[in-house]
Amino acid sequence: MRKRRGKVAKSKSNKATTTTTQKAKPPEDGKQTTVPCTRVKTEPEEVGIDDDPVPVDELRESVWNVVDSYFAENRGLQSQAIASFNRFVKETLPHIVVKCGQVSVEDRHSAMSKTIHRVEFTQVYLERKVIQHSADGRIFPLFPHEARTRNLTYSSQLSVDIRHTINNADCAGYETLVKETVHPKIPIADVPIMVKSEFCRLHGLSERELASYLEDPNDPGGYFIINGKEKVVVTQEQPAKNKLFLFKPMCDSKYQFECEIRSTVDSNTEKVSALWIHIPGNPKSYHTFKDSYKLGKNSRGVGGNIKRTNIHNEAVRKKVTKQYLNARPGFVVTIATVRNTIPLLILFKALGFEDDDDVWATFLVGVSDFDFIEALRSTMENLEAKAIKNEEDALYYIGSKSIKETGDRDVIISHGESVVCNEVLPALGFEKMCGRIKGHHLGYMVNRLVFAYLGRIPCDDRDHLKNKRFDLAGAMLANLFKAQIKALMYEARQAILRRLDGGNNYDVEKNIIRQKLVSRGVIYAMTSGNWGDRRRGSSCRVGVAQLLNRLNGTATLSYLRRINSPVNRLVRMTAPRQLHTTAFGYLCPADTPEGETVGLLKSLSVMAEVSTDYQKGPIVECLEAIGYDSIEEHPEKLATETKIMIDAEIMGTCSFDRVPIIVERLKQYRREFDELKEAERRTKRFEDPFYLGTYRGFSNEVSIVYDSECKEIRIRTDAGRGFRPVFVVKNNELVLRRKHLKRLLDKQDSYGWRNLIQDGVIEFLDAAESETAMIAMFPEDLKDDRKDFLKTTTYRITYSHCEIHPSMILGVCASLIPYPDHNQSPRNTYQSGMAKQAVGVYLTNFQCRCDTESHILHYPQRPLVTTKTAKLINSDDNPTGINTITAICCYTGYNQEDSVIINKSAVERGFFRSSFYKVKTEEAKIYRGRGDMDETFEKPRRGEVSIFRHTYFANLDDDGLPAAGIPMEDGEPLIGKTQCINLETRNQILSSSCGGRSMPTKTDVSLLHRSSLASLPSYIDSVILTNNSDGYRMVRVKIRCPRVPQIGDKFASRHGQKGVMGMDFSETDLPFTKDGIVPDLILNPHAIPSRMTIGHLLETVESKRAALKGIVSDGTCFTRRLSPEEIGKQLQELGYHKHGNEVLYDGPTGRKMMFQVFIGPVFYQRLKHMTEDKLHIRCRGPITELCKQPCAGLQREGGLRFGEMERDSTISHGAAAFLRERLFIVSDFHTVPVCKDCGQFLTRKSARSQDDSVVHLKCRFCKRTSPGASTVAIPYACKLFFQELMSMNIRVMIEPEGDLKESIMIDKNVEKIDINSCGEDPVSNIIDKINSSAAYY
Repeated sequence: MRKRRGKVAKSKSNKATTTTTQKAKPPEDGKQTTVPCTRVKTEPEEVGIDDDPVPVDELRESVWNVVDSYFAENRGLQSQAIASFNRFVKETLPHIVVKCGQVSVEDRHSAMSKTIHRVEFTQVYLERKVIQHSADGRIFPLFPHEARTRNLTYSSQLSVDIRHTINNADCAGYETLVKETVHPKIPIADVPIMVKSEFCRLHGLSERELASYLEDPNDPGGYFIINGKEKVVVTQEQPAKNKLFLFKPMCDSKYQFECEIRSTVDSNTEKVSALWIHIPGNPKSYHTFKDSYKLGKNSRGVGGNIKRTNIHNEAVRKKVTKQYLNARPGFVVTIATVRNTIPLLILFKALGFEDDDDVWATFLVGVSDFDFIEALRSTMENLEAKAIKNEEDALYYIGSKSIKETGDRDVIISHGESVVCNEVLPALGFEKMCGRIKGHHLGYMVNRLVFAYLGRIPCDDRDHLKNKRFDLAGAMLANLFKAQIKALMYEARQAILRRLDGGNNYDVEKNIIRQKLVSRGVIYAMTSGNWGDRRRGSSCRVGVAQLLNRLNGTATLSYLRRINSPVNRLVRMTAPRQLHTTAFGYLCPADTPEGETVGLLKSLSVMAEVSTDYQKGPIVECLEAIGYDSIEEHPEKLATETKIMIDAEIMGTCSFDRVPIIVERLKQYRREFDELKEAERRTKRFEDPFYLGTYRGFSNEVSIVYDSECKEIRIRTDAGRGFRPVFVVKNNELVLRRKHLKRLLDKQDSYGWRNLIQDGVIEFLDAAESETAMIAMFPEDLKDDRKDFLKTTTYRITYSHCEIHPSMILGVCASLIPYPDHNQSPRNTYQSGMAKQAVGVYLTNFQCRCDTESHILHYPQRPLVTTKTAKLINSDDNPTGINTITAICCYTGYNQEDSVIINKSAVERGFFRSSFYKVKTEEAKIYRGRGDMDETFEKPRRGEVSIFRHTYFANLDDDGLPAAGIPMEDGEPLIGKTQCINLETRNQILSSSCGGRSMPTKTDVSLLHRSSLASLPSYIDSVILTNNSDGYRMVRVKIRCPRVPQIGDKFASRHGQKGVMGMDFSETDLPFTKDGIVPDLILNPHAIPSRMTIGHLLETVESKRAALKGIVSDGTCFTRRLSPEEIGKQLQELGYHKHGNEVLYDGPTGRKMMFQVFIGPVFYQRLKHMTEDKLHIRCRGPITELCKQPCAGLQREGGLRFGEMERDSTISHGAAAFLRERLFIVSDFHTVPVCKDCGQFLTRKSARSQDDSVVHLKCRFCKRTSPGASTVAIPYACKLFFQELMSMNIRVMIEPEGDLKESIMIDKNVEKIDINSCGEDPVSNIIDKINSSAAYY
């Protein structure tokens, strides 16, 4: 048990240390005034103008200096993921290995003695830098670029010291050591290393050093390299642990209200134990029940099958009272490992509260609260609980409910004690002495539950951001390694048992520990994305690890900051998908995909981060320095004073008048956090556990919330909380002063973001603390007086914080949109998705990389109207579009709907030209022990291979590889490779071949080049020859495919105005302005009104002004910028129309157009959806083995799907012959022989003759060898269907069309209908006769 002792500080310590002082100013006009200012570690000479507040006009631009300092101090967009992984490797992983790496096996010789075999992991070692072990035993450093190129896994080796002990134990349990062996540094796993983390070789390198290792300096890192593929672990959203939740269940539940808590010491390493307290579903009180009703036999509760009764008789009254108490057991508790519910009072008695008065004291209410007493009446009068008198009986009751077999009473009591210690609120301790503390917390839970039941406090919102936690890569890897280490020890236990059962000795290093088991499980999870232990049948989460999107830099950053909600996509729930108001500033309101995952896949805002776990010890020390009353010493004060809680654990109380002092002092300690001093304290604390020191401070990620309604000070230290920075406001003035901005701008001064936090200028807030803060949107709001809705009185709002800039609420993709505050909300969502699909320069080292597929835009441009965030995330260095002269008008009808007209002459000059790169990989396998099947890279030669295609191998060198720069056509060999023919095949060929014929020794297994039918010639960009992880020779050929814009390609602006190229006109066929400017793109004007993308129009006029003035304009949202009137005025001064309209002249005729056209530059993007990739044509090709129909998919040369809608459309047009041709003749045409007598399929016993007559057929139904047969043409899928029916004993008879009988059998009397006697309309007459019959067949 952790001992906590509250200390009351001395009188000097109790004084609050405030940061505001009164400093005298020089007297003005004979008067002396005082101005409040902030002084935190300031030098004496910093006086005067440096201490003045920053004017609002100056602050609008100066605030970006603060934002720059945030990104400058390695608090980049992936800082939280890298910090999470560093903490996992340095702290969490060793703890998991040591805790889970224990196994014990008993070898019982007799009833009096046994031998205990133990295997334990003691010391953990992880290589600090990544190295590669070659096939010949050499060790050399491994860098990420080499891992990508050679398809290696970028990982470090995890080794442990294994202690193996063998003890003899007698019947009393006394053990005697027989043998102890320590195996040093045994490798057990390979840990994937996150790029740019502390264990990565790129950590801490300069830009020049990164470039020397063929890396892009702007690469954010935060991903893994698994088998050469870049994988990102997507952040998962989970309910908060160690937090109390009050819910009202669904209407069909048997409970009215329930209280839930998932308690754990550490969710990454320890088990999570869930506990629920329920209120039964009948709301009737005992008096109502007693005076009016009695319980019927078949009632489903107190309210079912009711009837009036007279209970003045004492016996009847006792019976009714007993029935009520049995029907209303009161509050019940559900524990995850216990089969049935437990009455609440029994759990209290198991925790040591045997007196009802002690139990009632934990509920934190007085005797005058009659509603509270009435709600708990049935709980305190529960007959089953009254029968239990002491703690031992309560433990026996709980043990009997949780254990299946009945055994000794002591065994059941021991099991019940284990349940109470380990499953009931384990975060408060596992020892039995923690029962009193757990009882107080349980009483607090009952207090909250009853208050919610009585309507005094609201229920919790599941979608509130403070009730959610985000599991980063470190937490996800911790869960994965915990499962894999447990699986490893399970296999070790089974291996020891097998060795002991066989009577053999064993070596732990060679026979017990499977060194590749953990590595394979981790690699499988990272490769497939299925998170969990698939071997042990545990539930797996799908899609946790995903392939990193490298289409452009924006898409990469967005994937790295993505958050996934584990909600079933098929369930139509709206609440989890909606944007919650508490997500303001933490989650991007626009960046979410369309379709079934809308609202479930989210993205972090630009300046939002995720907290890491922090220890409670320093916070408890700070509380002891401030002074508070401990719960162990003063539990009676919980009902009257303010409670102090750390992660739902009640530490103690304080009086109401000391609450502001404690909160302010805690925030002061939070600002004084220093990482260097924190590391020094941890080191000394490790050496001396009782070391205190003089340093006081804790992480600035800790949340401090004072809830005045509940009278609680809540401190949260757990990991996964979203938090964001804001300015601190005191007395409605920013703490930020001129001296802070001056030091930020001074390049010689090391003053930065961390100093702003220590000076109290910046503070981090999570969602819970934001609820108790008054945050101003703009600094000018601090000076405004606000009126209430009645407009009768005025009042002044006292702010506590101010936003750094409102544009920081957006994510990576949405923050690149200019003027997003002038667009309709769905358009910003569409652009956030299309920004990930835009073609650009994704990395500057793309020529050295071997990505499977990539696009490179040849002439990207920086947009004329950009945003401040684009510079911060380096988007301007790797742009994804071109400034396009866009005219909005109808022209020739080829830009209807969402189609656009493109200037063909501009395309010929390089407009939106790009290159598509794809990499083909081939390896030459060596079959050890069977050298006659080895593969070799070489040019196939005549006489050596069975089939020689001499015309195809002209582009290959003797080593079988193509030269860089040569063109490649479809079907040509890309990589020459041969495989030796094995001895058995060669002997068969020799025995069947005639003499004098040369025998081929190899088989041609070359890789052929496949390209689209409409693509231009492809070129070999580069060829890499290396070895993979298995030691095989591997070739990677990079192919470059030029992509020229053509009809069908997709383009989009940054405002969701997407369009498909409908036609390309030459420059002479397009309109032009008086200056000779011809538009590059013509957009239909109907795209603007309904979509309301006013930002598109603003970007056009602002880009025109920026181009004429030679500047780059700012389009950041929520900023004061030039109004449309001011932009129009400057355009008029430059000689243009104020609205951006211009007179155009028709290209073919040269005549002046009778209307003005809105024209100007707009930044357009070319998306990855291109006609070349979508074109799908098939004449003939491969078919599937099962149903003999064409394969599906473009990559497999498959056919086009002809579905139900296409079939119905064809039927409606009456094209029956075309339908038969598509679905039968050219699909799975098949002929089968059918018996004329029984209509069953015939079995072929020999091939057909030359005249196609069926010979030697057998009917299995008629049992005849040569029956009469007819050939029937049916789809092969129909033939399979008939055979499946036959397998289910359903007989199918097939009557060939030429052998139809001239009669139809009707009724049981076998009435015959002569077709020839049915008149001119035989079909109608036959139908009439059938309808007149009782039944027909």
